[in-house]
Amino acid sequence: MNRLRAFLAGAGDRVNPLLVREVQRTFKSRIFIFGFVLALVAFLLAGVFAVEQKHVEADRPQGTQVFAILFSLYNLAAWLAVPIYGFRWIFEEKRDDTYPILSITTIGPWRLVTGRLSAGLAQLVMVLAAAAPFITYAYLLRGLDIVMIAAFLGSSTAISVLLLLFGIFLSSLPSTRGAFAGLAVIFGLGLLFLVGTGFGWTTVWFAYGGGGRIDLAELGAVLVAVLPLYGVLAVSARATLAPATTNYALPIRLSVVATIAIWFLGGFALVEANDLDDFSVLWSVASIGLLAFAGIGAIGEPEDLSRRIRVQLRGARSWGVRRLLVPTLITGKGTGFAFILISLGAVCAGHWLLLGVDRGHASAGEWLVPPILALYVAIYLGMSLVIVRRLLPARFRTPRTYRFLPFLLAGGLSIVSALPYLVLARRGSRGLLPSDYLSPLSLLAKFDYVRSTGSGLVAGVILLVAAAVAVSVNADLIGKGFRQVVRAKRGLGA
Repeated sequence: MNRLRAFLAGAGDRVNPLLVREVQRTFKSRIFIFGFVLALVAFLLAGVFAVEQKHVEADRPQGTQVFAILFSLYNLAAWLAVPIYGFRWIFEEKRDDTYPILSITTIGPWRLVTGRLSAGLAQLVMVLAAAAPFITYAYLLRGLDIVMIAAFLGSSTAISVLLLLFGIFLSSLPSTRGAFAGLAVIFGLGLLFLVGTGFGWTTVWFAYGGGGRIDLAELGAVLVAVLPLYGVLAVSARATLAPATTNYALPIRLSVVATIAIWFLGGFALVEANDLDDFSVLWSVASIGLLAFAGIGAIGEPEDLSRRIRVQLRGARSWGVRRLLVPTLITGKGTGFAFILISLGAVCAGHWLLLGVDRGHASAGEWLVPPILALYVAIYLGMSLVIVRRLLPARFRTPRTYRFLPFLLAGGLSIVSALPYLVLARRGSRGLLPSDYLSPLSLLAKFDYVRSTGSGLVAGVILLVAAAVAVSVNADLIGKGFRQVVRAKRGLGA
């Protein structure tokens, strides 16, 4: 007994203190109690509906219809309530004047992110526990199996975690009450659109007694393909929550408005230009914006350098074509901003052209396909370099490591994001997936034009050249920056 108490005491000390505080505060709040009771009432009404339908249509399995209602209610909590909870965090801390105290404690940015994320997951567990008896009842009504239930609930929870991370990231961006209100309206409308889309898809899937069996290979491949987004969003949230002296958030604040504008304008332009009324295409474009938007959070100035050293480092910034096409990862200020804008514009234009060529609407632009794919790879590797710089511990940040680590990251992401294409290609599907835009290599093999003509070889050569140029230029710039860091620290007596 004493050993158990000692173990529990030690485990309690190791638990994230922010998680303990948030759980205590949340579960005692009137909003959570009211929402939890409301969820129980909604689940109970769904169960009553199932009982009534069972007597009306005794010869037809009612499990799918009941689970569709329960799943929609769970999505309402997972995709709307929990992300808003994460988004309101910084605002509540500043309103209660506890954020300055929190920022000077020994709790680092990573523990802040994981603590808030864990508290949101605790809320999801409570909602799922409330729904579990009714989901079990839906299973007993026949029409669906345990694998289907686990696949749907797991996918919804994975999306909820992604939205919660995104809300935590957005919560640290606005510095005024008006900016927070404007961003809250945009974020809330986006969540409502997502919940409505999920409700419509669920209705279509289960409208006629279930839409068939779930392809687990396809579902698993798609879920694995979006895993890199979790890491990128976590890094971005950590960067924005770092102390103001590290100057992480400056490039983010400069880029957020332009990024959102290009994201949505590019998405709607893509749909209108191709006469497509397809939510999947718009969702694919949204995934591009999400990746690039989160990538902005990975751009910042070295956190362990003083202002005087950073001023000296600005002499290593490259100008001309290098400044526009390749991010200077040491300073990462103006160059990173220009890189994000040009990258997003090029990706939106490239997708519009590639879809037009693939559908036979823009045959005159076929010669532009290889250069566009090459530009994709240059952008992709550049973003990989930026992300590597934030993920890499300080003791490993040397010019030599920067020469091969981006290749490993880009190659790993390419293989992972190509999995859905490999799975769906065997089933004859040619549709574009959000994961396709994470990997130019899967785009290269996706389009009939590239496969049916001799330009595939030309595109492959251009891809390799662009990759080599992007990595070598960045490695040279990083080498210059590190040499100046060493000289500056020696001059300061560090």
